[in-house]
Amino acid sequence: MKIIQYLHTTTGGHRRYVMELAEALAHTQDVVVLTARAAPESASVRQLAVLKAPDPSQRGLGRSVDRLRVYRGHPGAFG
Repeated sequence: MKIIQYLHTTTGGHRRYVMELAEALAHTQDVVVLTARAAPESASVRQLAVLKAPDPSQRGLGRSVDRLRVYRGHPGAFG
């Protein structure tokens, strides 16, 4: 079985949770994490850095617009 996880963030709690789960699963399964291109490398889990990350400097309405644009583009990166 292959487990694929999706990780759009480059830092923070969500990234920490996904990477810890992937590391635990990797002991018994083939695990791949689809990550943002700017994400730090992991020595213990295979990552494919194919996703565009949201701009962390955006604020207010610009932040929402940026995230919508980035997330709408992610399905195209999977193919």
